[in-house]
Amino acid sequence: MIIEIPDEVVVHAPLSEQEIKLEVLIVLYQKRVLTLERAARLAGITRLDFQRLLADRNIPVHYDIADLEMDLRHLADLKN
Repeated sequence: MIIEIPDEVVVHAPLSEQEIKLEVLIVLYQKRVLTLERAARLAGITRLDFQRLLADRNIPVHYDIADLEMDLRHLADLKN
């Protein structure tokens, strides 16, 4: 999907393409449209770095059973 941002928006909010992408991903995460892992992957950064961005903005991390199960799988993979 391609999102067009009018030039007047870019002029008044001089952000790079990556910064705009991060802003969109953060909002989608906040609205629970994206998981933490998916938002981080789409941003091209680690989950920890995405969590730091959220912390800098005082946005709570959503952590549910699915997240716990994923973390446990990752830990099991590391063990093997």
